[in-house]
Amino acid sequence: MPSHLSFLDDAVEGFLEAFELHRHVAEPGTSELRHAANCVRGFVLALEKGLKHALASIDPYLLIAEPTRKLLVQLRHDMNARAVPNIFCSRQPFETIGIGQTWETLRDLRGHSIPQDTRSAFDRGLKRLIEARNNAYHGEVYGEPDELSALIDEVLARFTAVISCVSPDWLRILSERNGQLPSRLRGIETQVDGNWQVLVDYLRDHGGIEFPITLYVGTGRDRESVDVLFGASDKPNNMLGSSDVPASLATGMFTSFLNKQQIDDRFRARHLPPSGLSAMLLYGLQPVVDDSPLTPLEPGTINVPATSVWLTIHLPEITPHHLFLSAIVSELRVEFSEAGQVTGSVSGRLECPIVKGTAPQRVQIRGTAQLVSEWYSDVDASVDPPKPEATRRTFELQLRLMGESQIASEGVIGT
Repeated sequence: MPSHLSFLDDAVEGFLEAFELHRHVAEPGTSELRHAANCVRGFVLALEKGLKHALASIDPYLLIAEPTRKLLVQLRHDMNARAVPNIFCSRQPFETIGIGQTWETLRDLRGHSIPQDTRSAFDRGLKRLIEARNNAYHGEVYGEPDELSALIDEVLARFTAVISCVSPDWLRILSERNGQLPSRLRGIETQVDGNWQVLVDYLRDHGGIEFPITLYVGTGRDRESVDVLFGASDKPNNMLGSSDVPASLATGMFTSFLNKQQIDDRFRARHLPPSGLSAMLLYGLQPVVDDSPLTPLEPGTINVPATSVWLTIHLPEITPHHLFLSAIVSELRVEFSEAGQVTGSVSGRLECPIVKGTAPQRVQIRGTAQLVSEWYSDVDASVDPPKPEATRRTFELQLRLMGESQIASEGVIGT
């Protein structure tokens, strides 16, 4: 007699197993990073099954990736030919949509009753968790085990509020199977919200935090946007995130590119021999490379209205020293106001929507930007537009995170 493992059954068992794994430290002989990677893989699979159950309860055909007429007819014939619980047990093969698209569809259909800030936080957390799962499943994992655990907590912190709206039966069964789960999920929510409070209190008690990061900017493939990427570095502080900025919000150097002649001129200027070309040729001297920041050939400004980022923040004055949290960077502006200006300015906000029922607390971003590398195009742009990689520039940003009390004391006007 055939048995049936439904989306819901699999989601319940998978979630409870992953949750118990997440609660306990790695077993002796197992690396902490591999333990954290196993948690990520388990949670994403359970979330996918649970969200697919919720969407299938609305209409199972919404889960079909390519619902062609031929496929639908074949499914109907197969369902008539043999008694099976639903189309997902059919002998007719077909692909279902992934977890990301499943959540987006479910959110559009049942997510209207979820508070906007909760929905946005779940969106950001789930997206980052899926990216971590892809690395853990298809590639290699590199990073801190605590960072992977924090990614899971970001999703679990909003799990109850979201799932109670989109799949209440899943949440009910989970709570029946593990009576401690509702309380533990509330505890995780408090802890995640507490990360914001740690940052705000630290800035108040110990002053601003210096925050060097790398920023990559290039023209998008659609030619109507500018790609912005906050990259990792070897520094103890990191900001990871990306955004597609409308081209109308960028000017000058942020939308242009160098031609080959300009890059050749730059190369010659930065690779001069110590005693002139003749000395280099005569004595075989090595050129001296000027590694100072590049001088922008034209002014320019870019405005990033809002983008979600993942932060690793080093807190030298307290222990533990590392803090992992997600944020929204709002109204970030990088500006080089004059041609030949080596150092530009940076301003913006870090939005910290802390504990429910309280007003969001803001952290101001101030700092400087310097151009450190750029690509070039060796084609005539009027004939053949350059590829996106030929427009890419790299900037080193020296930022400072400041709390509201410091903003007032230093006379900084918030945006």
